[in-house]
Amino acid sequence: MFYFDAHNHLCHDSYPDIPGGAYGCISSFGSEDEWNSFAYHDRSAVLRSFGIHPQSFANAGAVPDDFERGFAFMEKLASEGKLYAVGEIGLDFFEERFRAVSSLQEEFWLRQVDFAGRMSLPVVVHCRKAMERIHSDARILSSLPAVVFHSFPGNSADARCLLRRGVNAFFSFGKHQILNGKKATFEMLSRAGEFRGRIFLETDCPYQTLRGERSTSSSEIVRVYEAASRLFGADFFDITAESFSRLPKPARIP
Repeated sequence: MFYFDAHNHLCHDSYPDIPGGAYGCISSFGSEDEWNSFAYHDRSAVLRSFGIHPQSFANAGAVPDDFERGFAFMEKLASEGKLYAVGEIGLDFFEERFRAVSSLQEEFWLRQVDFAGRMSLPVVVHCRKAMERIHSDARILSSLPAVVFHSFPGNSADARCLLRRGVNAFFSFGKHQILNGKKATFEMLSRAGEFRGRIFLETDCPYQTLRGERSTSSSEIVRVYEAASRLFGADFFDITAESFSRLPKPARIP
C-alpha cells in the first residue's frame, strides 16, 4: 500500500514510520531555516516545495525584507534544481487580520505563480474564503504543470469549473475536513469516481487538528486513508495512486 500525503510540513514533525506501507509526500517549507533543518535527510519520497504562505504577511514582526529574502531563496532553490513545487502559496481572507494585508497577499500570490510558470513548476495552493479570486486567475493557473489545492475548500462545481478552464488541478483533503464532516468535502468525495486521477489525501501535519488535539502527526495519513475509505466506500489507495501517476514527475532532486 502506498500512502501519499499531498501536503504536510515535515520540518515541524518527524518522518513517519508506517509498517507495511510505502510512503511519499509533498512537504512545504516557508523559510530558509525550515528548509535547512530538513536538508540533511536523503528522502527521495519527499517532494519539497517552498513558498511564502499568505498568512505570513500578517505575522507580528514580519517586514517586507523577510518576504523578499524568501522569494530570493526560492529562486536559488529552483535554479539549483532542488525544488519540486512552489508552495504553499495562495490567498487567505478568512480573518480580518489576513484581509488587512490582502494587497500584499495578492502581490506575492501573482509573483509566485508567475515564477512557477517561468520555471515550469507545480504549485501548492492555500485558499480560504478566496475561491472567487482563484476562479478569476484560472487562465494564469492553466499555464502551470499542475496545481495542487491543499485542503480544497470548494465543491464539485468549483472543481469542474477549474478543470473546464484548463487548470491541471488536483484536490486534496485532510483529517479536519473528513472527520469533521465538512459539507463541501463530503460532496466532493462522494463523487470521487467523477474526479478519478484528481483526488489526494493529506495530513497538513502538524496542523489540521481536531478538537482536543495539540498536533497532527505525519503518521496519521493512515488514519486519513482509513476514514476516507470507510466513509465513502471507495478504495482511496487506487484513487490516489491514479492521481499520483498524473502528477508531473521530478528529475532527481538532491
